[in-house]
Amino acid sequence: MPSSPPRLVLITDRHGTAVVEAALDAGLPAVQLRDKELPGRPLLALAERLRLATARTGALLFVNDRVDVALAVGADGVQLGTGSMPADVARRLLPAGTLIGVSTHAPGEASAGA
Repeated sequence: MPSSPPRLVLITDRHGTAVVEAALDAGLPAVQLRDKELPGRPLLALAERLRLATARTGALLFVNDRVDVALAVGADGVQLGTGSMPADVARRLLPAGTLIGVSTHAPGEASAGA
């Protein structure tokens, strides 16, 4: 698992997979899967496809909000929103070294998410 976040991350949903492939081939270091409308099984299938693609190029994979999907595909990290599972709970569930990002919109949220 990485020790620090990448400097560039392409955020995608189910509609951007062709762009993801091209970006990975061009050296993209990381992909974040963010699709709030996709149900569990299709989201898992998409995450599995992205995990294969990122593994092929050595890029990192992050999953938005869904710790269960991140665990299932061996993602390198998760990005949690203000309504997501608390970061400390995610830390207990995820393997050591998994990166956890927390989206915030106010200074108080930033300190609470740490």
